[in-house]
Amino acid sequence: MQQTSNTSRTLSIKTNSKAPKVRRGDVFKWDEGSGIGHYWFVLTNEHEGQYLVANITSMPSKNGTQNKIVDRSCVIEKKHYENDFSIISQDSFVRYGGMRMFSAAELESLIAKHGQGGLRAPLFLIERMAGGIIVSGSAAKKFVIHYKNIKHL
Repeated sequence: MQQTSNTSRTLSIKTNSKAPKVRRGDVFKWDEGSGIGHYWFVLTNEHEGQYLVANITSMPSKNGTQNKIVDRSCVIEKKHYENDFSIISQDSFVRYGGMRMFSAAELESLIAKHGQGGLRAPLFLIERMAGGIIVSGSAAKKFVIHYKNIKHL
């Protein structure tokens, strides 16, 4: 009869050093060099080394003094979000015409410089914003194709 030994084993959990530092829903405030900062939202997880991001801008004033083209694909009314996401301080819309595609390194750098202390948008808002990519006539075709490829995975 063979005797077995009960030795204690320590479970070692290794963290994945390649875990993404950028996550869908991350938010940063960036002015693109214009001096007017807007909130930018990471709308997708990484796909083919890239993330899709878009910003929001305020709706034109009621008195019509602002001359703005509004993409109504995703209008964000303050009254619907002020309790869940306080950075929505006025009625806004997603500027799909100004969308960007960034690599993880580019976004990490932007978030390090312009991040909002780990601020993340609620998933229901990100889903709504991302859904507008396809229906907006303003999003560049390459962004629409990229997003459709993600949705079909």
